[in-house]
Amino acid sequence: MIIEAFLTLAFASQGVEPDCGGNMQEISACVAQAAVRSEDRMRSYYVKAVERSREPAFEDDTSGAVTEAHLSYSQLLFQQHRDAECLAVYSRFGNGSIRNAEAQACRLHLNNARTHDLWKRWLTFPDGTAPLLPEPQPITIE
Repeated sequence: MIIEAFLTLAFASQGVEPDCGGNMQEISACVAQAAVRSEDRMRSYYVKAVERSREPAFEDDTSGAVTEAHLSYSQLLFQQHRDAECLAVYSRFGNGSIRNAEAQACRLHLNNARTHDLWKRWLTFPDGTAPLLPEPQPITIE
């Protein structure tokens, strides 16, 4: 009961709604599955963003390759940041069984945030044109 209360507070602080139940191993597996789903979705939004980055922004625009390179580099830096941040979270909990769930919740939270950022910056239009993909709602733990 104490672990469930702690997880609820910890996940809520990261914007994750916990619905996983069971023992700590089952909870960790459930959170890891949600993190994988968030990564898959982020990848699809990233691919669409790369496609958009190749499109000319104005007449005679030849900056597509440069823009794509910068976007690719920013995704690499995001992944490095996410991995380092979530490793720090994992380390914070020492040898405790909660460390796996906490690290996966960190991945889930950061992937959700990155996906929304990709959508906002690359897949929407300032003139109100419909976005290229629907606004991503946070993937939660089931």
